[in-house]
Amino acid sequence: FSEGRGGSVQMIRTLLHAKAEIRPNLDKRWPLHLAFQTGRVELISLITEEMEKQDLLKHTLKDNDGLPSPLKEGIQRRHLSEEQLSRVAPLVSQSLTTFIRHEPKCIPSFIERLKEHDLVSADDLAKLVHVSDLCRVLLASPEAAD
Repeated sequence: FSEGRGGSVQMIRTLLHAKAEIRPNLDKRWPLHLAFQTGRVELISLITEEMEKQDLLKHTLKDNDGLPSPLKEGIQRRHLSEEQLSRVAPLVSQSLTTFIRHEPKCIPSFIERLKEHDLVSADDLAKLVHVSDLCRVLLASPEAAD
């Protein structure tokens, strides 16, 4: 992740192929934080996929010790469009919760992605969305009501 540009995709592929350990740095940021920070869609997808395989993604889904989740950091940094954020967010309930609270305009396309992968039902959505969140979502993104 040299000079804040997010690193070379080829270098990261080489490191992953060589079984390099994925772990947080001294600032407790995982490689996924840095990928979201720089807005490199291909790196975000590559690192997310590898972290899922190694059962490490769970460590990055929520804010931790004052450090935002990688997705929340990506939202805050504004290097990714709403469509890109929706496309690279991990397909988990925590991503939907992050969108509800921080970028409601991403919700419709993220829910479509969940549907495409057969990962969500109306009951699942009802369990995730709190009544207090509904007004916020509808004000920020009326299309989410569809």
